[in-house]
Amino acid sequence: MEKKLLLLLLAVCCLPFMAISQIQVSTTSDFEDGTTQGWSNGNSSPNPPTNIPTGGPTGAGDNFLEEISSGGVGAGSKLVIQNTTSKWTGDYTNAGVFQLSFLAKNPGANDLTLRVAMEGGPGSSRIASSNAISLPTTQTEWDIFFIPITANDFTVVGGPNTVQEVLSNVTQIRIISNENIDYNGQALEGTLHIDNITADGVAGIADARQFSVEIYPNPTYKDLFLTANRPVENFQIYSALGNVVSSGQVGSDNVIPTVNLSAGVYFVKLTSNKASTVLKFIKY
Repeated sequence: MEKKLLLLLLAVCCLPFMAISQIQVSTTSDFEDGTTQGWSNGNSSPNPPTNIPTGGPTGAGDNFLEEISSGGVGAGSKLVIQNTTSKWTGDYTNAGVFQLSFLAKNPGANDLTLRVAMEGGPGSSRIASSNAISLPTTQTEWDIFFIPITANDFTVVGGPNTVQEVLSNVTQIRIISNENIDYNGQALEGTLHIDNITADGVAGIADARQFSVEIYPNPTYKDLFLTANRPVENFQIYSALGNVVSSGQVGSDNVIPTVNLSAGVYFVKLTSNKASTVLKFIKY
């Protein structure tokens, strides 16, 4: 009886901790489970995001998300996908997230102007990317894109809180198309294909901006090369499913061997002293 009571008390005590789940570096929506993984554009939309089972960045059998906006007025007129699940909300600052990366293309009739928008903070304030990335109708092939997520990269568009206060307690994240700095999408007839939405960041005590590293060429056919503002010591390469497929030390030639990898989308974690960063690359 005492043993059962102890187990019950432990279970009850642990419930709050089990319920707490928040954004983490390398959080990814890959849509391989056949769902939208919490991405929506409002309950009343007549054309919600759809999981497409094939034709993603790696070709046949690779799922991706399709978002269609109708233009005009009313529900479904604006191009926006949003997420309020615990996987994509919480404290982006302490998690070390400094950019959102994803693969995307534009099969629609109009150019898209993509931004990240967020809601959060004690006053439920809203922020939006100060700078946008262009996704024109000529972008008909999958390519990788990055949107920075630090306090300097956003503008407050509503509410009493600062950007930092919102980033420390995000309750909703959005990817929108809008030529203007806004929380809402712009009404337009458009189509967005998007996959492998990932929270990239630096883990440890070093700030993201203190550890600057780039990899090239991307996509790559053989090996990856890197440039960094400090020596990079180790690397780990993960598949799109999160499995480690290769790891090792980075030599003085700054080469990361990828020639033996199959075609696909990968993530490489690069470590320098107490800092690390995760970057996405494509092998073809």
